[in-house]
Amino acid sequence: MDHTTPTDIAALEAEVDALLAETAVMDARVEALLRTGSTAVRMADLALQLELGRRELDQIEQEQRAIEAAIDALEAP
Repeated sequence: MDHTTPTDIAALEAEVDALLAETAVMDARVEALLRTGSTAVRMADLALQLELGRRELDQIEQEQRAIEAAIDALEAP
């Protein structure tokens, strides 16, 4: 059986911290591009937001259908 040592944990924590720092840098770059970016970048951002909205709407519609089916099942004799 493998045992995790404090050194292993410290190494994993350091790796996670490095990944978080890398993500923060990338997020800052993306934000800068969106603030000062070209029309194409802004359009891509809008397209992404639209797609995410569509997915959320699809999820809501699926949940609504499931609720309606459950209500119908309860009302059935």
